[in-house]
Amino acid sequence: MMTGRSADIEIISLDAGGTMIEPFPSVGAVYARVARERFNHAPGPDILDQRFREAWKKADSFDFSEGSWKEIVDYCFQPTHPEGVDEDLFRNLYLAFANPENWKLYPDVELALDLLKQSGLRVVVASNWDNRLHNLLAGFGLEHYFDAVMLSAEIGYHKPDPRFFDAVAARMRCHPSRILHVGDCMVRDFDAARNSGFSAALIKRGDSPPAHVDGDLKAVHSLLDLCNLHHIPSISISGSTPEMEM
Repeated sequence: MMTGRSADIEIISLDAGGTMIEPFPSVGAVYARVARERFNHAPGPDILDQRFREAWKKADSFDFSEGSWKEIVDYCFQPTHPEGVDEDLFRNLYLAFANPENWKLYPDVELALDLLKQSGLRVVVASNWDNRLHNLLAGFGLEHYFDAVMLSAEIGYHKPDPRFFDAVAARMRCHPSRILHVGDCMVRDFDAARNSGFSAALIKRGDSPPAHVDGDLKAVHSLLDLCNLHHIPSISISGSTPEMEM
């Protein structure tokens, strides 16, 4: 889904998880592999994935700190570690997700970033994350695309708090209406950005249906669709476009 303001867009603000990257092959698979390097017994990947989803839904006060992540990990491993995982295992699990090998870059991302930068737009990352994201962006060779990387752990507020978006606009010295924020969460990205005066686009990867229909809002299934927003300078794709498996 996407919506635009009357002003021309100058900056594209991108969420990270679910927008540019996702865990690979899954959170549970990584947790299980890392745990089994230290223990002969650990919950299976499917159980860990299920418990992770349950924990994430319950994490209303999650602030993306290491303490909050420790609570998530303890819940995931409760079947085999009822007293909680030890600090050593937690550190190994936590640092595993600073490794690009445990993430997948969506295949449209690099081409979309190329096209957006060619159009003269500034592109930034604005995501609920900690400093591990810097390592991931560098590992994927993406850091040169971004004019700034703004993370909730460094800003001090996390989406959907309007102060997060205020900080993004202030750092970029740009009026909110000239920033288009793109993310995969209706509440934390789409609604929160609009409520802060930003333009917004909701990306729904794969065949996921839009969360709701609101006037003429439409589902966006690829970052390449951003190149067709009429408030963004027109971009022509010359030559052949690589086939992408979405």
